[in-house]
Amino acid sequence: MRLAWAAGFFEAEGSLSHHLPKGRRTPRATLDVSQKGSGSLPDVLVEFSQVASCGQIFGPYRGYLYYWRSHDVSIIASVLVSLWPWLSLEKRESMRKTLLAVPALWTVVPCGELLDSHAAPRRDAVSSRAWAAGFFEGDGTIGAYSSRRKSGGLALSASVAQASEFGVPSALERFRDVIGVGAIYGPIAPRGWSRLPQYRWQVRGADAQRLATVVLPFLAGTVKRSQVLAAIERCT
Repeated sequence: MRLAWAAGFFEAEGSLSHHLPKGRRTPRATLDVSQKGSGSLPDVLVEFSQVASCGQIFGPYRGYLYYWRSHDVSIIASVLVSLWPWLSLEKRESMRKTLLAVPALWTVVPCGELLDSHAAPRRDAVSSRAWAAGFFEGDGTIGAYSSRRKSGGLALSASVAQASEFGVPSALERFRDVIGVGAIYGPIAPRGWSRLPQYRWQVRGADAQRLATVVLPFLAGTVKRSQVLAAIERCT
């Protein structure tokens, strides 16, 4: 379950890139997972590091941003292969350029696909909820907002946003299916953090309460857990 959670979190916050340093003949790969923090290491990055059993956490950059990061191709290959069965086609495709450019990473795709072929029976309902919790922990928001139906009252509302240039992200569709409720809206014109059209899964009221019920047992970080519990308390 911890591996499924880590895959969901990586789907939301992880990236693989490469560049050619001066004096090198082959590109250098970088595997990153980022998270905002407030003066201390984000516990979700600590959890990811523990699941991966490798890599280091750096930061803060600009005073608030932390990264779990590795340039070691053996670590990168090991982490990606282990997460591969849970990663969306879009996430895999986003990493393809680096996987092809860095010779030492050629094993990731065949080994990942081999593992994927044997992993389907293990993707049960419990592991899927752990994946959804990791995904929500990375890209989700929840809060208590004014309700049109209750004068002066508050209603629970939650959403998960993703950017995509190829239509509705399959990770959002998977998340909706795991939670069992919610609608996906978009495309929304690029703004803020993305230059790509955005899509948003969203729920309110009782459906948002269902989200909380599904993900709470699997949330690894205190920040998102506190947000969920505080929002529920404000609405009761």
